[in-house]
Formats: sequence, C-alpha cells, structure tokens
Amino acid sequence: MGIVTNVNQEITRILNYSKTDIINHNINVIMPKVYGDKHNEFMKRYFESSIPHILNNDRIVFPINK
Repeated sequence: MGIVTNVNQEITRILNYSKTDIINHNINVIMPKVYGDKHNEFMKRYFESSIPHILNNDRIVFPINK
C-alpha cells in the first residue's frame, strides 16, 4: 500500500532523489515523519470504509528532500 510505481523528473530535481530512491518504495519516504508514520493507517482506513477522512482536504505539504 502506498508503493510508488513511477515519478517524473521534477521530483528528482526538486527533492534531489534519484528515481530508484523512490520507485518501489513507500511514498512515506518523502513525507515528514509525523505524516509518514500515519500514512499507511490513513490509506487502510479509507480502503476499508471508502470514507475520505483525509482526502479532498486542502493542505500544505512539505516533502522531505534528500
């Protein structure tokens, strides 16, 4: 759950990761720990209930650069 299958060149340019650093890894590798630790739980809850507790809400996101 949450495994990255593809990235564009901008993610590698902006965050200084190579594609192999991110592809086939959980998306939480580029999330701050406070969000990354809970991300799989959020996804699991959504897939089990189909109720979007986190989705469809605007928020500022701060990815972690390498």
